[in-house]
Amino acid sequence: MSRFKNNPTFHTAIYSTSNLLVSAAGLISFPILTRMLSVEDYGILNLIALTLMILVGLGKAGLQRSIIRFGSEARSSASPFGEADIYMTSIVGMLAIVLAIQAVWSVASQFLPLGMVGDARVYPIFVLSGMMVVGQVLYSGISNVFVSEKASVSLSLINVLKRYSWIAVLVPCLLLAENKLQIFYLAGGLHELAFCAIMVIVCSRLFPLFRGKVSRPMLRPLLAYGLPLAGYEMISLVLVYGDRAQISYFLGTLDVGLYAAAYNLCTYLSTVFLISVATAITPMYMDRWEKGGRAETEAFLALVLRYYLMLSLPCAVGASLIGLDLITFLAGEKYTGAHDVIPYVITGMLVDGLTVVMAAGLQIQKRTGSMMAVMAAAAVINLGLNSVLIPLAGIQGAAIGTLLAYLFFTGGCWFLGRRILTVRLEWRPVLIYLLGTAAMALAVLSVGMPSPAANLLVKVMAGALVFAGVVLALDGEIRRIVLGHGARALALLRRRPAFK
Repeated sequence: MSRFKNNPTFHTAIYSTSNLLVSAAGLISFPILTRMLSVEDYGILNLIALTLMILVGLGKAGLQRSIIRFGSEARSSASPFGEADIYMTSIVGMLAIVLAIQAVWSVASQFLPLGMVGDARVYPIFVLSGMMVVGQVLYSGISNVFVSEKASVSLSLINVLKRYSWIAVLVPCLLLAENKLQIFYLAGGLHELAFCAIMVIVCSRLFPLFRGKVSRPMLRPLLAYGLPLAGYEMISLVLVYGDRAQISYFLGTLDVGLYAAAYNLCTYLSTVFLISVATAITPMYMDRWEKGGRAETEAFLALVLRYYLMLSLPCAVGASLIGLDLITFLAGEKYTGAHDVIPYVITGMLVDGLTVVMAAGLQIQKRTGSMMAVMAAAAVINLGLNSVLIPLAGIQGAAIGTLLAYLFFTGGCWFLGRRILTVRLEWRPVLIYLLGTAAMALAVLSVGMPSPAANLLVKVMAGALVFAGVVLALDGEIRRIVLGHGARALALLRRRPAFK
């Protein structure tokens, strides 16, 4: 395995596979939560999740990013500090910060007005969820030690095990518990801390973690690097989750539950099919920039954009067309009122996925401050639009605001980075994909089965087959790629020795 340690393609493939499996687990847990919790409880769960994400982001203080950046410097002898010292200082610093933040929050949260909290049951959960906050902060720090040391296989296995073991813990807890929200956070906190212990054990066996010393002078540059990135992370949370707090204020927790169900479903779908692809290309275009320069990087990004559109166009239209069937099948009939927001949310997420291509120039030039400014502007726009659209159009207004904010963010990143890298769009294949998507839509709309499960299955299969058929018939390059892979697979099968 050591021969792959410095192979970026290998690590990209491992992390992408892990991300796919973790996202698939999300699709499994989604119907469990929506069916075992009431719509209002599911809304409260998502409001609390926003609070916990903010606390986790503050607790990390960006030090998880410093682990990777300064660990690289230590390995190249460009730092006066050793790797183990950097790791220990960062992790202990994160632990101290998150414990202080959680202690203050546990007390201060009890004095919040009920109108702001929404439900009296939330007060004890703010205290109970402290274990989950501390566990997630520590897990993030130790995970980045694995990333820094290029232990992608070990980290991916633990991540997948953690996600699926949580489902195994969650089901009996929700089935047996009377107060499902409190038991959710109690079990979740214990589960997080248990996996932190597993991570520490594995990490200490792979790397000399505990040989490091905690250094206060070292903590200063680590925080100086990490805090601006923590600011970017906090702003992104406002863009992604701020609409739920506004829905709670204008409409109530029941509507938060409906909106969150549709939003979470779109998140799982976009992650399973597209986000892994987007994550995988960043190290690839960085490598091309360093070795081949601007021309080779632009050609690669044009190719990525073409294939991304080939996947995202049918995904957005298909999810919109089967949204009612899908959310009814997975979440239950009590969530059918949320299907109207799916077209806007899934399209917004897929537009956001384009940012990895459109912001490539800013990433290459390390202009993360510009990305943070555009993110902040998009978050402000989203909050402003929600304040107008939610009272007028309900949760559908929040979805429209999200789509417009993502369009602004992705367009802003492209505008600022266009002089560094030109992202070219080939119109002929895009027209083919639009034609294939239109044919797919007609095929999906023509399906009508008596059983909801059969109706959903046949729609997905019919749509996929029609779209694939149109693309293979009209796009010569895709046809050559598919036939080439098919020929190689057939040749391998023919060379396999027969079993006797």
